Amino acid sequence: MDTIHRPVSRGIRVFLLLSLVSFFADFTYEGARSVSGPVLEALGASLLATSTLSIGEAISYAARLVSGVVTYRRARPGTYWGLVFLGYTLNLVVVPLIALAWDWRIALLLYILERTGKGLRVPPRDAILAEVGASLGLGRLYGIHELLDQAGAVSGAIFIGLLARGSVRKPLELLAIPALAALLLLAIVYVMYPRPRSAEKPTAPFREAVWRALTLSGILAASAAVFVHWSTASYLLSRSMKANAIALLYALAMLSDALAAIPLGMAYDRLGKASLSILPAISFTATLSLFTLNPLVFSVLWGVAMSGYETIAKAYIAGSVEPRERSLAFGTAYTIIGIGWTLGNIALALIVA
Repeated sequence: MDTIHRPVSRGIRVFLLLSLVSFFADFTYEGARSVSGPVLEALGASLLATSTLSIGEAISYAARLVSGVVTYRRARPGTYWGLVFLGYTLNLVVVPLIALAWDWRIALLLYILERTGKGLRVPPRDAILAEVGASLGLGRLYGIHELLDQAGAVSGAIFIGLLARGSVRKPLELLAIPALAALLLLAIVYVMYPRPRSAEKPTAPFREAVWRALTLSGILAASAAVFVHWSTASYLLSRSMKANAIALLYALAMLSDALAAIPLGMAYDRLGKASLSILPAISFTATLSLFTLNPLVFSVLWGVAMSGYETIAKAYIAGSVEPRERSLAFGTAYTIIGIGWTLGNIALALIVA
């Protein structure tokens, strides 16, 4: 009986450790992103220049496409884990360097490099998560992962918010500590689970698999197009609020994201594709509230909307294809979402500038 249950228990341990990696990673890069608008403004960037930070999101999503294609074409454990390690390393190492930037263009480049790193590691990481935590149900597993993920984001944003009373950039140097913790935990996960089954050679033709992924993306891209990026929102908020207050607002958004994650994940497990209707509704409502409601209300709604993309959207993608196609499906769908989000935010910046 013990032999029967051992693979499941190992999978859950790997799932929880990967979620802890996300906790420390989010502590690092979300701490930096919480003040991205004020950092760029302090270095002399305009609103339009700051809005181009959403191009970093587009590059991040394009990197996910590259990662998904590479893992599909070279379906080997070394390819999966190589991209995960490369992505996390780039994602985390550049963050403390933002504190040393002397020009807004350099800071913008570092923020974009951080997004690129995240893009490279997300598709194979999310495919591995679906594999090791499958016994929990796709919606629930991404909900639990998002809960731990955003607990790190909340901690990082509060950390920066409390320390950014003087220089908005100096506290970013200390984010090297959680970055190192994330990379050490990731090494332990690899030792425990070096050969994911998702890395087996796919059976479906490449074009057929890509087409399946594209058909998943329409409503997700449309929803993202009406969802304001935090860098744009934080820039607008910085006209009437201090940087540390905006960081604490971001912490509230991440807390809302965390608290909404499991209920939204369970909504997917119960309602299936019907739960996708939540995404465009909450995305538009969150954006509208930035201009019409209290900043506290906006941050809560923004966090709930973000949680929907991290739970419902991921569960929908993972559940719509076979395991060996998941990395490619994530990479393709995320790219389409990123294009929608970038175009929508540039349009918004031109309207309100």
